[in-house]
Amino acid sequence: MRKKMNRIAYSKEQVKALLENSNGELNTFLYLAVYTGARPGEILALTSEDLKGTRLVINKTLAINTKNIQSTKTGKPREVVMPEILQNRLKHFSRFSRTYSTLTKQFQKLCKELSLPYGGLHSLRHTYASTLLNDRVDPLVIKELLGHRSLKMLENVYGHFMDYSKEDFDSINNSLNYGLVKN
Repeated sequence: MRKKMNRIAYSKEQVKALLENSNGELNTFLYLAVYTGARPGEILALTSEDLKGTRLVINKTLAINTKNIQSTKTGKPREVVMPEILQNRLKHFSRFSRTYSTLTKQFQKLCKELSLPYGGLHSLRHTYASTLLNDRVDPLVIKELLGHRSLKMLENVYGHFMDYSKEDFDSINNSLNYGLVKN
């Protein structure tokens, strides 16, 4: 049984360092992960046929343990918006030849070289979600992009990655001021 890894969310500066210091299929994998939030198996199952202009269609996943292609975790396909930088990066993409294990080892080595914490490839999905949450993208949109069935899942899995600013706390305190006298 695999040990459960603590997931992390990389900062925007850390993501930039990862993208700028990786190459080959690892670089392509990282771009897809941080710009789409797709699960590692979903990324590894992608082919050029899944690229539809400004959209990426996610309708299958690679089962990491059996290496078989199967339907997504929810069984439903989803479309994810691809920013222009990702579209340009994927112009010559056809499919991945590297295995999950190889990409994991390459990512682990890259994190070590950059003195970044390592939280596994799935942490890149957490990075995507937490970045969107912190930048105040509508949670309903994020839920759809990630392929979650409910907002509760988004809150349970990614809520602790959100950072609240002083302005957020002040706004909450002001909003909840009912005029009661402090004891």
